[in-house]
Formats: sequence, structure tokens, C-alpha cells
Amino acid sequence: MELHDRLYALGLQSGRHVFDDPAAFRGVLDDAVRRGEVSRDDVDLLADAIRSGALGAMLAAMDAGTDALPAAGEAGARVVGGRRSKTPPGPAEVARGQWACAVLGFAVGRVSESDVVRFRTLAQASPGSGTGSGGASAPTYAPGYPGQPYQPTYQPAYQQAQGYPGGPVSWTPAPGRRSRTGLYVGIGVTAAAVVIAVVLALVLTGGDDEDPVASDTGSSGAPSSEVTSDPTSDPTSDPTSPATSDPTSDPTSPATSAAPSGRVSDEAAAGYTLALQTFSTDFGKASDELSSATTDDDLAGALAGSAGMRAAVYDLDLAVRGLDLTPIQPTVNEFLGVSGEMITGFDETASSATSSLDVNLGFLGLPTIEYTAAFQAVAEEIDKSRR
Repeated sequence: MELHDRLYALGLQSGRHVFDDPAAFRGVLDDAVRRGEVSRDDVDLLADAIRSGALGAMLAAMDAGTDALPAAGEAGARVVGGRRSKTPPGPAEVARGQWACAVLGFAVGRVSESDVVRFRTLAQASPGSGTGSGGASAPTYAPGYPGQPYQPTYQPAYQQAQGYPGGPVSWTPAPGRRSRTGLYVGIGVTAAAVVIAVVLALVLTGGDDEDPVASDTGSSGAPSSEVTSDPTSDPTSDPTSPATSDPTSDPTSPATSAAPSGRVSDEAAAGYTLALQTFSTDFGKASDELSSATTDDDLAGALAGSAGMRAAVYDLDLAVRGLDLTPIQPTVNEFLGVSGEMITGFDETASSATSSLDVNLGFLGLPTIEYTAAFQAVAEEIDKSRR
């Protein structure tokens, strides 16, 4: 029996309250740990997800209408953000935190098994996943144990409690404390969450190049002139140009017609995948520069890092506008709208910041949660259209 199945059964047997108290949660699994059926590192990580309020925040976000994937993704960043460390958590640590939230979400009947497996795959595939903070390894399969076979059904198994203990839906470090260590960790968590979200989106869009249901004529999607033609005149080719030339004023300007039913072409899907890969590399590198500048109180370095992150966002925006994604245009328009908000936020910070602290706070105030959810939604819609 795998760990998420075991916890689901535990909730049915002992009640949902077992997931409210991290100490009680550890206690009921002590025997399983001693027998080697459950990893101590995994139990500690899951207990941290309860202690930090990440589980409660994820459930609150889902109650408010957020889908399970982005809710678990943001909550996972909170798990590792609450752990004491002198360095910002890397993608592997964030992925493990997201997996922990997904496992607990499954245990209380709110997250599907396929999502648990997806986050586990990401945690195992993330760079540095061999060992996490404190020597914790990537989540493992729990060995089977004697007993009646158990096949949980994904459905709410408990009465949904109102006001489930936990933090707010979204979380950012409190700006009142001018601790650069806190900001360093906050920036690292947020940026790593964005990178992990990209990996998740790539999982959704990957593997479609050999779609057996695509016909020779249906794989082209649109004439090549549409796919390769220059994007609309709204954005400019220079990502550092003034905000007035950016695609921030009207997210629906690229296409205003209703989206017809259809399949996103192979070219467009591959183009989006490549754009996400480029964005992940550039955004992650620039966020590292911003984090380093924080510890040195280097305003110029912080502005350079922020500009690099803005350029990554802008380039992804520009790439999306140049792809023929007409079958999913409403979802694309939503992404472009949030993308415009991100670009505007970077520009406002660059024009008003007088210290590296201002640059950092400006970044932490950006709608990164909405942004990652938006480009994940585009990936999901591409995937759905090609099934």
C-alpha cells in the first residue's frame, strides 16, 4: 500500500482530526516507521505541512475555487518556506513540499490520486532530488504490509470542516520585518514555485508529438504563415522597452473572436513547450541574481535581477502571442492579462525602488500565483485539445 493510500485509510479509521495536529499525526505513524513501512523523512515532511498551515491554506484555496494543482503548488512552497535554512529552497525541496500537500489532500478526499502521482514524479525528477534539506530523500513508495487490499475511491470522505486551521490562501513573508534572510528565503520559495509550475506545465504539454489520433492534415492547425508570422504590433521586440509599448493595456487585443472548437497544432504545442523551457531557465537565473543582491544590499544587482525576470516574462508573453492558439484563445487571453500585470509591476518597481529591499518587496507583491496558474491553464487546455 502506498503512503497516500495508507493515510486515506488512516483518516477513515481515526477521523480527520488526525491531520490537525502534527504531533498526533507523527504519533499514529510511529509504529509504521519502526517497522520500516513508512519513511521517517516523509512523515516529518508531512507533519511540517500540517504544522506550517500549508494543508489548511491549500484546502481554503480549494474551497475558494482554486483547482487542486495550483493550490497544492502554492501550499508546497509554504511548507519548505517554514523550515529553517540559511539558503533558499531549491526546486527539489519545493517539489517535495508540493507532493506532501497533495498526499494530505488525497488523505482528506480533496486531491485525486493522479495529482499525487504527478507531484511525486516532479519531486523525483527535480534537480537535486536525491537529497533534500536535512538529508531528506525524494518521496518513496511505501512497502506493502499484510492486510486486506484497499482501493480508495476519490470522493470527499469526510464532512468538510469550515474554518479548517491553517494560514491564508496566499502567503508572502511579512514586509514589516526587514530581515534580508527572510526576504532571501521568500524570493527563493516564490521563484522556485514558479519554476516547478513550469515543470508541471511541461509535463502536461509533453509527449504529444506522436499523437496517434492526429491526422496528417489535422496536425498543421493553421497555415504556416500564421504560425511563423510576426506577432501583433502590440508588443515590441525589445523586452526592456518602456511599459507603454508592452502588451499590458488590453489582454484581448491579439484576438477578439470567439474560440472555435478544434485541436492545437503540433507546431503551436511544440512552440509553447520551447517557450516555457526558455522562460524557466531565464527566470530562474535572474531570480538567483536578485536573491544574491538581497544579501549584499546591492541595488544595482537587484535591479538587474528584476530586469532579467521581467525580460523572461515579456519573452514568454511575446512567444505566446506569436503562436496559433486560437482553439484555446479565451484561456490564452487570461494568461496575457496576468502577464501584462506582471510586466507592469516590474516596471513600477524599477522606476520607484531606492534600495534592494524595495526591489525585493516589489517582486514579492507581484501576482505570481495567478501567473503560474494562468500558464499552467494554457498547458492544460493544449493537452485537452490534443487528446
